Amino acid sequence: MLVLARRAGEKIIIGKDEMRIITLGYDEKNKQVKLGFEAPKEVMINREEVYEKIKAAEAEEKLKAKEKNKEKGKRQRITNSE
Repeated sequence: MLVLARRAGEKIIIGKDEMRIITLGYDEKNKQVKLGFEAPKEVMINREEVYEKIKAAEAEEKLKAKEKNKEKGKRQRITNSE
């Protein structure tokens, strides 16, 4: 893990100028660092908890598709054996 210190308004560049993280400041009341992200549209940026929900939903869809294909295969074998 790379740990960097930045002041408000300073940027971090990721890749060959493909993505930028901009430090917007620190909210002392809420104890939060404010960050801005600039990236190509095809780069998905999510908070970790949102990303985990997306991964869980994708895994569930994959499992349903696998079960559906398995059931379809069973029906085809029954039909072919008749």
